[in-house]
Amino acid sequence: MQRPVMNPMFMEETETPGGAPRRRPSRFRQCLALVMRGLKFVWRIWFTNLFNFRQARLKVEDGTFVQRLTRAVLYRLAFVPIVLVLFVTALVIAVTHPGHYPPESDPLIQGIYYDPVNFSAEDGTRLEGWLVPVYDAKRVLEEKERALHKKHPAIVLVHDYASTRQQMLPLVPKLHEAGMVVLVVGLRGTGPSSGKAQTFGLKEAMDVRAAVDMLRRRSYVDPGKVAVMGLGTGANAAVIAAEQDGNIAALVLDRPIEGFDHAMTRRLGDDRKWLPVLMPLFKWTFEAMYRVDADDLQVSSFTAATKSRPTLRFQGHGTIDPYVPQNADGVMKFLRAHRITGTDTRGKAVAATPRD
Repeated sequence: MQRPVMNPMFMEETETPGGAPRRRPSRFRQCLALVMRGLKFVWRIWFTNLFNFRQARLKVEDGTFVQRLTRAVLYRLAFVPIVLVLFVTALVIAVTHPGHYPPESDPLIQGIYYDPVNFSAEDGTRLEGWLVPVYDAKRVLEEKERALHKKHPAIVLVHDYASTRQQMLPLVPKLHEAGMVVLVVGLRGTGPSSGKAQTFGLKEAMDVRAAVDMLRRRSYVDPGKVAVMGLGTGANAAVIAAEQDGNIAALVLDRPIEGFDHAMTRRLGDDRKWLPVLMPLFKWTFEAMYRVDADDLQVSSFTAATKSRPTLRFQGHGTIDPYVPQNADGVMKFLRAHRITGTDTRGKAVAATPRD
């Protein structure tokens, strides 16, 4: 006969009567249970019958009918600012984190050799890019030491929000043939920094400056002839970077956004009738979350940067993804006119045309 024995440790048994070990709820389940309790409380406050105060467990049963009704309504209205703040914050996070992207193609698809490069922005964000030199291995073998002492103009290509560096591939062949070193940069929010927020060009300006600095350190790049071309919000990033770096030789801006309101409307859709009403809240939340000034995206703030260097700007609201250059020949004409291009890939000098 088995006698009951008291546990000398005075602790709860770790096994259930059935013999299975008792599992402690995971942290996720604990958080989920806490959220569910909060939702049940909000549900009870909002949807319990306004006159059934005892069931709602609200201490509003004292006073006249009007007083009790007023207190019951105020209880519910107290949750409106909280719900609104949560909605606006969630929407800003969703807009600035557009998601993952499919695998990319690269310049090799067009038969162009490139070097994969890695570098960091000023705030430590890891970035990747495709560096397309003027010379391939065959030309280096032909020219030998002469190729090592030549310096060539360069250009940084900057993609749009919610896209990747693959978007700029259609421009690489023409720029490469024009004798330019080409760097196609992958901005924050893509590649190794896919978890970073995309800020419509404000913080991406640091990525552009890092790309320009990386090019200038290359022995075969002329540091005084580094241009930047941006598309959409990439154009905004390019012009903000040019404001901070007076040595950027030229700018090509293809359909930059006109401001923060334009960026949000383009992402959420212009058919949202409630969007203009909430736009000030979106702007304030965006600035507070990322510590930026959304007014820097306004086209009117581009004046100083565009007047201090040659600038070509394409306007319009055409298709950006997939990207079809509005006027690739116009870009090449502009760069030649300002003597940004060098010798083409066959070793011939690129003629300069009169300035537009």
